[in-house]
Amino acid sequence: MTFLDSCATEEEKANIELLQDNLLGMKKSMGDIFDLRKEHPDSLVYNIHAAGLQLFSETPKDLEKVEDMLEKAESLASTPWSKGVVEGFRLLQQGKDEEAGAKLTEIIKENKWDVFTCRLCMDIYFNMGMQKEMMATADLAWEVYSEHPLFQSAYAFCLEQVGRLDEAEELAKIAVTTRQDNPWGHHCLAHVYETTGRVKDGLAYMESAKHLWDDTIIDFINSHNYWHLALFYVAVGRDSEAVELFKEYVWNTKESPGIQLNAISLLWRLSLRGVEVSDDAWEEVLNYARPHLRSHLQTFQDLHYSICLAVCKDEEEMKEFEATMPSEGRWSLLRKANEILKAFYFENNAKKAVQLFEDVGIDQGEDAQTQVSNLAHGFIGLGGSNAQRGMLDHFLLVCSASCCNEKLMKRLCSRLRGQESFKAYLQQKLYRGLCLV
Repeated sequence: MTFLDSCATEEEKANIELLQDNLLGMKKSMGDIFDLRKEHPDSLVYNIHAAGLQLFSETPKDLEKVEDMLEKAESLASTPWSKGVVEGFRLLQQGKDEEAGAKLTEIIKENKWDVFTCRLCMDIYFNMGMQKEMMATADLAWEVYSEHPLFQSAYAFCLEQVGRLDEAEELAKIAVTTRQDNPWGHHCLAHVYETTGRVKDGLAYMESAKHLWDDTIIDFINSHNYWHLALFYVAVGRDSEAVELFKEYVWNTKESPGIQLNAISLLWRLSLRGVEVSDDAWEEVLNYARPHLRSHLQTFQDLHYSICLAVCKDEEEMKEFEATMPSEGRWSLLRKANEILKAFYFENNAKKAVQLFEDVGIDQGEDAQTQVSNLAHGFIGLGGSNAQRGMLDHFLLVCSASCCNEKLMKRLCSRLRGQESFKAYLQQKLYRGLCLV
């Protein structure tokens, strides 16, 4: 941890090392850094690390707390590492995500022991749909942390996102064997199994690992791993079990935007195959989401809010939501996604929805062996994982079936792995003549 040698005491070094492990292990105890900062308000390293963690908060109210941390860190920073990390975090606070990622990557190149900043930088690129940059950032710390099972899991996830699936699976299996209480490792393997279409293997694996998802890990990853398990249930046609997981585990800390994201995604996957959790499930999620509809912190989060508003057919609130939404950069791509949602849900015009999908970009390749391929590949820039964006693939297929575009639907279905139950549902929808204009 040479980057701390000139600006931290031995006690601070030990606490930051523990923080790094807690971050990689998705432990709630990573939040102890905030208590340490309160106890030692003039500690440079506690202010920097508390600010970094706080920057990934889910609400503007929490993000307001970052300013005091950054101001104190700026006043104390005296080394190239501390000055550079504070500058990167300041850029992130200002919403300049790509610039922040570039600055932090520059710092990590010279300070490869700084796995905390590396892990946060990986998330910055993930949120922008920049998988290659996320992988390149992980490569920097890999030189130092290649034997660390928790970082192996983080690295394996990057491998999965860039399509190096065999390597991802091999490394993730090593990681979870070495360290069983490794929720990100379980999460990575779920991605590999889904992407390769081995849904029965994925179902068996996640069922075997779920006893390790206890209340020591953060609520989001707990919910999210059950979300993955529910997707496997859906893929094999065990919808009722997916519904039970939604009620008991996925929809847990309802005020959390991250949990709302998991809930909306699972509700939509089920709804797109004709399964509704309850009469009021969508409205309940929307009610909890309303306080966050004007925040616009991440495009991928807002995509889920758009979906919720569209399914609830709340046209007035959708207008207000879009009125406060930024228009530049990735937000312009989100607006295109909104037009598709509105065409299908507000206008009942599936044909228009398909055309709008095609305008953004549809992967119509015939090679079913392609390692990673989102059918709705034009929306990668919204962020999120390949598996999470899979909901857009399912929506595209429902749109094509709903306007009786059999040729497109069959071509796209040939690209969809391990979703035989969903494909059968689409065929029934098509041949029952349940077509929209």
